[in-house]
Amino acid sequence: MDGVVSTLTRIPLKGVVIVHFILTIWASQCVWLSPAYQYMNLFLLIVALWAIGTPSSIDSIQMLLVLHVISIVMEVILISVYFPKYTDAGSTEFKFSAAMAIINLILRPITAVIIATHYRARGGETNIGFSNPTYKGYENFDNPPTIGIPPQGSTPAGPSMGNQYGGP
Repeated sequence: MDGVVSTLTRIPLKGVVIVHFILTIWASQCVWLSPAYQYMNLFLLIVALWAIGTPSSIDSIQMLLVLHVISIVMEVILISVYFPKYTDAGSTEFKFSAAMAIINLILRPITAVIIATHYRARGGETNIGFSNPTYKGYENFDNPPTIGIPPQGSTPAGPSMGNQYGGP
């Protein structure tokens, strides 16, 4: 499994972004898709550039991964809703545009795995959901820890300070 992960992290994030950028442009050459398709991919491109520009940031790559997965669902919805509505569906321009949108959609899960490996390589956790980084696990309130609290009946260690008037 580590061999697959190391192979996938060798695929540069820039290459993933460039492939989706070109396919999105080709898919947008015909007006059959909703403007939401272009806006979604433009926002995804901006977040991807943020992730490339800040290679030490976990937040940027996590945001890219989340939006990339959301874009898979959005593209399925947009392509399935707007595909049959185009009036000039027999044209070569439409066929090419639709083919590029479908190829872009097919490549999204593969590139999501690549982005996820980059996320793990940057130190991100792969647990499901959002976690609290300050959470330390289960804390037993019935038996609180006694670190730093002396046992009852003992005197604190160290020199005796005496009373406030200087005597012992």
